[in-house]
Amino acid sequence: MSLSDFLRLLGQQDNITIHFSHLGYVVRRGDIILDQRGNHEPVKPVTSAHKIRKTANMYCSLSVAMMYCSDDLRSMFGDVMATLNPLYKERR
Repeated sequence: MSLSDFLRLLGQQDNITIHFSHLGYVVRRGDIILDQRGNHEPVKPVTSAHKIRKTANMYCSLSVAMMYCSDDLRSMFGDVMATLNPLYKERR
């Protein structure tokens, strides 16, 4: 399952939406803000530092969403994390 599929499913089942950029992130359930850091704006990261910060905000917003989502979506999250890092290999 890809990240976009998981975010779509998160919105459909639990009504949780996630928005993140290199400026911050917002996690909402309907109109209620569950968590917010920084001032998220939909702008493109330009430098490598911005791209790293955007990735960090993505992981932070996903961890917040896991605290509020249902158990069945929480169990799927491991599959999503496996697709985010294609270079990960199991240790023997």
